[in-house]
Amino acid sequence: MIKRLRDNFKANKVRFLLLLLSFLAGIVSLIVYLSTGILPGFTERYSVGAIILTILAILIGGMNLFFRIPGVDVLPFTFYLSALLCFFSVESNYLVAVIRAIDVTSVSAGFVSTIVLYLVAAVTNIVGVFYHFSIGILSPKKKA
Repeated sequence: MIKRLRDNFKANKVRFLLLLLSFLAGIVSLIVYLSTGILPGFTERYSVGAIILTILAILIGGMNLFFRIPGVDVLPFTFYLSALLCFFSVESNYLVAVIRAIDVTSVSAGFVSTIVLYLVAAVTNIVGVFYHFSIGILSPKKKA
C-alpha cells in the first residue's frame, strides 16, 4: 500500500500533492464544522447532508491517492461543493441575522473557516484532476 502511494507520488508529484491537500482540507473542514457548527440561538442541528457528503468526499479522495479511476476522481469536488450548499442551508438563520444585523453583526471565525476549508478542498481536488489531464494533453506523443 505504501509502495502504491510512493509510485503515485513519483508518477505525478503535483497531482498527488494537490489531491493530498484536498484530502487533508476535507478532514479539517469536517472537524471544524463539527466543533463550531452549532451556533446557539441560530442553529439547533448539524447538517446531516453536509456531514455525509464530506465523509464520502474524504473517502473517495483518499482512494484517489491510491488509484486513478476516470470519472470518480471528480466526485470529491462535487461532494465538497454540495456539502457547502447543505452547510449554507442549515446556517441560513445565522446568515440572515448577520446580514440584517439582528443580534449579531459579524460572522464567526468557525463559520468562515468552514467555508474556506470546503472551498480549498474542492478547488485543490479539481485542479489536481485537471492537472493530470493537462499533462496528458500537453506532453509530446511517443512514437511507436
